[in-house]
Amino acid sequence: MACRWTFSVPVIALWALLSPGCDESLPPRTDPENVLIASLQPPHDVIEMSDGAPIRTAGSFIAYLKNTHDEALQKEADIRATITVFMAKSPHVRRTILVPPELAHPALDGRLLTLLPGDSARFLVVWDQKTDTGVPFWEYVPLTLVQTPLGDYYDSDPIEFVAQASIQVFDGVQPRTSPPIYYTSKYRLFETIDGND
Repeated sequence: MACRWTFSVPVIALWALLSPGCDESLPPRTDPENVLIASLQPPHDVIEMSDGAPIRTAGSFIAYLKNTHDEALQKEADIRATITVFMAKSPHVRRTILVPPELAHPALDGRLLTLLPGDSARFLVVWDQKTDTGVPFWEYVPLTLVQTPLGDYYDSDPIEFVAQASIQVFDGVQPRTSPPIYYTSKYRLFETIDGND
């Protein structure tokens, strides 16, 4: 990196004649261009559903975009994220989830997003466990009725899934894609019984 000085023209000419050169070295600056790393945390092994809807945050993903730079990154936010999930044995059975732009962490300061060194932008992604065509994933595998004194429910066979996230959080900064994750989950399906029956 060149040294930058501010002098009058005669002083510069005199300094140039007498100085052997600029030997001062500055520490190299890390290019912050490729320091955002995307990752994805899979759902639990058992995804509980009630009347076809997830119970609380069952089956949710947590998506991360981590700042691996040694300095804080701050820029206007432009949040766009998707998660693609499909059955490993039937890749055409899939869903592309549009992630809502609300961050679980950190909070925005107006339109500015700040990621400290080692910190991550995080999203909690709750979705309905259905394919792009609206068919529940559990309809592609056998279901087993489980009877208990507290009530009956259905367990699906385990399903092997593959999922991958694409995450952008800063304006003008290209999205980052997470490595694909491979996980296995089964569905536990409860139905509400009408008390009038």
